[in-house]
Amino acid sequence: MTASNVSRFVIGYRRSDDRVQEELPLRITLADLQALFGRPEDDPMYDAYAVTEAQRPSLEKLLGRSLDLSRFEYFVEAWREPSQPPGI
Repeated sequence: MTASNVSRFVIGYRRSDDRVQEELPLRITLADLQALFGRPEDDPMYDAYAVTEAQRPSLEKLLGRSLDLSRFEYFVEAWREPSQPPGI
C-alpha cells in the first residue's frame, strides 16, 4: 500500500459479540493521524489502532458524531483502495 491509495475508517465493534456495527470514513492527513496517536512520522499506520478516550474528542469532531466507548470498541483501520473500479 502507498499513502495515495489508502482510505482510513473508524470501525466500531460491538463489545458484546465483536461484530462490526459501524464503518465511518475518516478524512484526516497521515501527519495529523500520526500526531493524534503519538506515532512517529515514518509509521504509515496501516495497522488497526484502538481508539481510546485520548483520541475520542478529536475523532468525534472529525466524524461529526459521538463515539460510545462503553458499548463499542473503535479502531482506526487502513483499507487499500482499488486502482481500478471492479470489473475493469
